[in-house]
Amino acid sequence: MKQIKKIKTKLGLLYRKLLQKLSGRKTQEPPTDIDKQYFKKGIVYHLLSVYGIEIHKSARSLIEHSISQETKKLGRELDANEGVAHFVKTFVNLNSPIKIISVTVNESEDAHFNPTRRVYIALTVSKDNEETMIIANTGSGPINAALEAFNQKGWCDCTLEDYNQHPIQFGSNSGSIAYVKLQHKNGSQFFGCGIDNSSELARMYALASAINQSLKI
Repeated sequence: MKQIKKIKTKLGLLYRKLLQKLSGRKTQEPPTDIDKQYFKKGIVYHLLSVYGIEIHKSARSLIEHSISQETKKLGRELDANEGVAHFVKTFVNLNSPIKIISVTVNESEDAHFNPTRRVYIALTVSKDNEETMIIANTGSGPINAALEAFNQKGWCDCTLEDYNQHPIQFGSNSGSIAYVKLQHKNGSQFFGCGIDNSSELARMYALASAINQSLKI
């Protein structure tokens, strides 16, 4: 078995760079050319063209609906900076009520070429800021194994609808961004996004973000 050492979470450099980029311009300033493009083509196009965040078609309606709800709440259109800030606040690296403390993954050397592969994952987590605990499970991949561990714990009752991951870069800082879409047993759908310098943490952040979304219902 090949072991990936335990990875402790922290506010990754890549995620901090995204937040810094968002804070570069105050809201309520006159619309820029970027704002005009955002108003015309929407949040999904803007995330891709400016930040390299590529939302799969299956999750776009969830994000657009969230932006629409925020627009109704404020009684005005969000500008580009506000739209991306809302996306980050609502979907990215959510750590409440479930927070991932560390991740340990074991998988065989030929895991990526073996259709019957089994991956073991152990997550150190906390819920509602209470005492940390370890939940673990085995599955066909890290996301499936982790999701089943959360389901078995009773914190989630969802199935995996979609998962994607790709490299991302802000300036000279590179890392990984992951996307997870879940379906709850009641038919509701939830989307989460994870960004980190570590690809292992990015996918777990995405899963935890989607689960945290589901716990709001």
